[in-house]
Amino acid sequence: MKQSEFRLKLFGEGGQGIKWMGHILSSILESLGKKISIILTYDSAVRGGDTAAQIVISDGKIGCPIVEEPDFDLNLKEGFFVSKNGERLKINDIFLEKKSLGKNIQLNTFSIGFLLKKLGVDLNSIDLKKHLPNFMLEENIESIKIGFSS
Repeated sequence: MKQSEFRLKLFGEGGQGIKWMGHILSSILESLGKKISIILTYDSAVRGGDTAAQIVISDGKIGCPIVEEPDFDLNLKEGFFVSKNGERLKINDIFLEKKSLGKNIQLNTFSIGFLLKKLGVDLNSIDLKKHLPNFMLEENIESIKIGFSS
């Protein structure tokens, strides 16, 4: 991570793991010495309602935790990834291509790996077991690694 501050927006619908992704990304990045701000919003009254996470990652103090212009915008509901420099990818297509190869992967953990790569994180410097729940641990680690390599 060369840039001193990154701003992320994650968006999806209830059940896609947006809150979980935000917490896992924050935990990983905090372990690398980054300052983290995360704002979670979700419609708890509606099953499958919209869920969002705004995450600010910084080398120093975070002045404003609101993400108006994200460096990276990941929308799992619509299936796209957009970067501030204009890169636009259909994340669902990339995911489905990998899944069609017989990989047992999940979109949310795949996307964590994908974002870590975009953030310039050295995946080999992270002990993922410290940041993930024990449930489906090996599958989640594999999914993150596949996302990172995509």
